[in-house]
Amino acid sequence: MAKGQKPVKTTANIKKNRLYLTIAGNIDAKMMQKLYTDIRFCVADLKKGFDVVSDVSQCNILYVTGLPIYKKIIDFLIANHVGSIVRIISDDNLSYKQLANFSARIHSYRTLYVHSLEEAEQKLEELAKRDGIRFSLNFMQVQCERNGQVDIGQLIDISISGCAIQAQAEAPAVGDEIGMRLEFSARNDQPAEPFELRGKVVRSGEDGKFAAQFIDLDEERKAQLYELLAYEVTRISFEPPQ
Repeated sequence: MAKGQKPVKTTANIKKNRLYLTIAGNIDAKMMQKLYTDIRFCVADLKKGFDVVSDVSQCNILYVTGLPIYKKIIDFLIANHVGSIVRIISDDNLSYKQLANFSARIHSYRTLYVHSLEEAEQKLEELAKRDGIRFSLNFMQVQCERNGQVDIGQLIDISISGCAIQAQAEAPAVGDEIGMRLEFSARNDQPAEPFELRGKVVRSGEDGKFAAQFIDLDEERKAQLYELLAYEVTRISFEPPQ
């Protein structure tokens, strides 16, 4: 950490609708709690769909006691309809490996890694037309129907505009339209209900993986899908090992 640099720093750029986070040095639970408090104040000034640039390139280590608070930060950003999240990292830092492993364990969002602020800004410009973050709910199955045939695939990631799926059988061809059915967890004492939608295949591979863009999904249904996805990832708790 550079001399005079604060361990955690949060800045909101209202014009760009963007949140900038910096985490440097050795971070414990107290510092992570400060970051969480500052983030909540900054997000109040931003609009839905705000982007996040998280610079952890100067972070040496995150103490395990701070990881549950980091999970709370992620849940808060998702609950407030965050857009894209880009993380600036240094491959040599232990914190990069910590956060990568942590993100995989909590099945949250698809992480975008870069090595500089300039690269982060460029990445966000490229993603400007993307419809929200991609949730990494790769523990969920999705029922796919095409020409009367049904296949149970494994969800790779999903946003309110499309998804990637690992098919058990042969992947559908580019241009095919498919019906999809997702089973979400019950919430608020209400029984789980399937969410059905249709998609058009935009990418297909010989390994069975394919990507589909949702069609005929109005704003009300998009909002409903986002709430279901957000609940699914934020309900996953994390407790540090003893």
